[in-house]
Amino acid sequence: MPGGTTPGRGHNRGYSRHDRCTEARLVRVAALAAGTVGGSAMMTSDDVLKVKFQATKFRAGYDQDEVDRFLDKVVESLRARERGETVAPNGAPLVTARAVREAQIRTVKYREGYEQVAVDALLDRAATTLADYEAR
Repeated sequence: MPGGTTPGRGHNRGYSRHDRCTEARLVRVAALAAGTVGGSAMMTSDDVLKVKFQATKFRAGYDQDEVDRFLDKVVESLRARERGETVAPNGAPLVTARAVREAQIRTVKYREGYEQVAVDALLDRAATTLADYEAR
C-alpha cells in the first residue's frame, strides 16, 4: 500500500509480463548478491552486510531507513548465532525467523526506496538461516 504498511511482504496486485520479467531479474540479482546461487549454504552476517539494493525513485519501494534498521537487528542476531549465543550482547532477545517472515516494512513512493523483490529475497534467506539455527 503506497505510503502505508505493506501487509507482510509480498505483492497483492497483478503484473504485466514485463513486470514479472523485471521481478525475476531482481530476484536473481538479490540471490547473486546474497551468495545463494548454486547452493543453499547458510547466510552469514557478513553476507547481509555485503548486499546492496537497487533504489527506486518513481515507483513503490521499501523505506530505506526502516530496511536498514531491521537488517541491523538481523545482522546482530546472525552474529550472535554464529558465536553460539542465544541473546544479543546487550541482553536483548535475538530476531527470530518468524519475526523476519512477519516483518512489515513501510513502502514509499516518489522518493527513493529499496526494490521490494530484492529485499524480500534477502529477508527470506535470512529467515531460513535463522530457522536453521533455531532448530539446533
